[in-house]
Formats: sequence, structure tokens, C-alpha cells
Amino acid sequence: MIRPLLLDLPVRSARGPADFFVDPANALALATLDAPEAWPSGRMLLIGPEGAGKSHLAAIWAEAQGGAPIVAAATLTDEAAPALVRAGACVVE
Repeated sequence: MIRPLLLDLPVRSARGPADFFVDPANALALATLDAPEAWPSGRMLLIGPEGAGKSHLAAIWAEAQGGAPIVAAATLTDEAAPALVRAGACVVE
């Protein structure tokens, strides 16, 4: 029986702007991120299937905002929400 060859390759996170593959399916989302003045009430909602790049876009945007916090929606409490709003830019994922 042939056994597979396992390679211990390093894993690197690819979350930077240069790592984002732009195609017709996500070009509008990227363009909208670059125009926050057009966001209703200063907020944007990214919706799409798993693997579409929402988290990657959110990470790019958060970094461009000077390292805005990224908070898991499941951990967000009613008590914590006002502090995030006062802090300015943030991502709720």
C-alpha cells in the first residue's frame, strides 16, 4: 500500500489587503468598504456564504482603522455594546 507523504509546511495567516483576491462576486463589498461616507448611519453589514471573504474584508478594514477591535457577536453583551460604540470603529463578527 502506498502511504501519503506528510509535509510539515509552515502555516501563515493571509489576512492583508495584498492577500485578498478581488473578483466580480466581492468587488462591490470591497468598494463599499472604501466609501464609509455612503454607509447608512455609519455602519456596514457584510452578508455572504461561508468562505466568501467576509472575515478577511473585516480584518483589512479593522487594520486600516488603526487596529479596530474585532468582537465575536456571540460574546457581545448588552453591557459591552455602548463602550464599543463610544470607542469608534469596531467589527462585530
